Amino acid sequence: MPARVGSFRSTGLSAAAASACLSLLCACEADDGGAQARAREMKVLAGETFSQAAEPGRCLHDDCARQQAGFAYAIRERVIDPDDCKGDEDFVEGCRQYGEDLDRAVDKALHLPNG
Repeated sequence: MPARVGSFRSTGLSAAAASACLSLLCACEADDGGAQARAREMKVLAGETFSQAAEPGRCLHDDCARQQAGFAYAIRERVIDPDDCKGDEDFVEGCRQYGEDLDRAVDKALHLPNG
C-alpha cells in the first residue's frame, strides 16, 4: 500500500505508535503548567483597576494612585513574577497585586493550594 501524505503511515509508525504519540501530545497540551490559566487571567485583569482587583481594605489611600500606577505597569509590561516589581512601596503593592492574581489563577488551574 503506498504511503499517503498526511497519514501516520507515511511516517512508518504503526497505528498503536501513532495513537500513543497523539495521546502524549494531547496530555502535554492539557497540562501546560498553567499557561492557559495565566493568559485568561491576564485578559481579565487588563480591564480592571487596582481597586477592582485588590481585596477589600487593601487600598488604604483615597485614590490608590500609586497602587494603580503599579498595577497598570504590571499589565503593560506583563509582569508575571510578583518579585519582579520594583519601586516605592505603594507602586510595588499595585504591581504585586497583578502578579499575585496571576499566581492564584495558575494555582487554581493546577489544583494547588494558595500559598
